[in-house]
Amino acid sequence: MASAENTVPAPLRTLIVEDDPVHLVLVRSFVEQLPILQFMGAVQNVQEAERLLAEMPVDLLVLDIGLPGDSGYRLLERSPLLPAVIVTTGDPGHALEGFEHGVVDLLVKPFSKGRFLQAVHR
Repeated sequence: MASAENTVPAPLRTLIVEDDPVHLVLVRSFVEQLPILQFMGAVQNVQEAERLLAEMPVDLLVLDIGLPGDSGYRLLERSPLLPAVIVTTGDPGHALEGFEHGVVDLLVKPFSKGRFLQAVHR
């Protein structure tokens, strides 16, 4: 009988889209502390996110909704082939729209590392 191989899955390549420096530092620290995630970069607006998503493979997108000049939901509307998306927002009223776009989870700021980890595991 062949033995099962113990393979460790590759970490999820993670891109953060966040314009608030405090939240960016927080989310980046969560990503870097979790061995199941690999930090691939951070951008501050939809246009930069679209450019990076076209240039590199990403498995997980942590997307703020309230971005300068555009909503994070615009990225979801314009980019049909997106990785798994976790939305972050200061307004819990955005939840329904997020789930209509097929997001994995919605995190209301401020959120804990435990709540972030729960969203990642979804």
